[in-house]
Formats: sequence, structure tokens, C-alpha cells
Amino acid sequence: GVLDPKVVATLARLEALFAEAYKINRERAASCAPAMGRYADDVYYSGGAYYFSTLGAAQFYFCFAEAVGRGAMVPISNSNRTLLADMLGTPPEAPGATSLEARYTEGLFYALLKRGDMFMAMVRTHTPVSGELSEQFDQTNGAQTSAKNLAWSHAAFITAFASRKAAVNTASGR
Repeated sequence: GVLDPKVVATLARLEALFAEAYKINRERAASCAPAMGRYADDVYYSGGAYYFSTLGAAQFYFCFAEAVGRGAMVPISNSNRTLLADMLGTPPEAPGATSLEARYTEGLFYALLKRGDMFMAMVRTHTPVSGELSEQFDQTNGAQTSAKNLAWSHAAFITAFASRKAAVNTASGR
């Protein structure tokens, strides 16, 4: 689940992998998270970024924010300590020994929401004015490739957006 330190650490490693592997990620705006692919050295079409993978990362962060907003206990381990501290702008030992200290909850909520928004911004950057979403966008120039106007790319957008809305609703309920 979204609170599992190993899952959080795995997503962070995938982000780092694709941030380095794709030219569009090395040249991305500071407001964008990296475009995500399927796996290292993928060669299907351009081996590029996938809308569903990038939107899946956004949805993960929104679901994590929702859990935090609902008061879930956030475990801290060696797997996620540095990532959480970076998101909070604190030294690694600050957020807590084994779980997130209450004083960091609101900050983490908004940091997670912002991170999800950064993945949405990357998708927005590589979405044409028509709103059509293909299967992939090229890792070097961001042009749409592979299957055209793919339903699962649109479905990934809808579920990511719904997850964001659910997270925001937890904040407005405070």
C-alpha cells in the first residue's frame, strides 16, 4: 500500500531511473516530476514514457496524501526516511524514529499533493491541445507514439484526478 516504506522507496528509485534515462526528464521544468516508463531499457516503440505510468505515480502520491489526511500512521524506516525528510525539508532524523511525528503531518500532506501535481504537470506538458492521449510519449522529444487516443491513458487520467479530489477533500474536512 501507499504507506509501506518499501513501496515508497521503490517508486523513488523508479523516478530516479527514468529521470536519468529519458532526455525529456533531464530537460524538464522544475514544476514537473519525471515522465515514467514501464521498465529500464524498454524498446517497445520508442521505449518511451507512458501516460498510464506517469499518471499512476501521480495517483500514488494523491492516495498517500489522502491516507495522511485521514490520519493514517506513516511508518518510517531506512527505506523511506530520506525521501520523507527531503519532502519535508528536514534532516533525515527529524520526522520521527519509527513513525511520522504529528507535527509533520500537514507538511507531508501538502508535499505529497504537490508531488502528485508535478506528475500531472508532466502529462500536461506532453498532451496536445486536443486532449488526446496516446499510449506513450517519446523519451527524447515528448511526441505521442504508439497506440493513438488510448482509452487506458484517459482512464489513468480520470483515476489520478479522482484520487487528487479525494485527497483534497480530506484537507477541507479538517
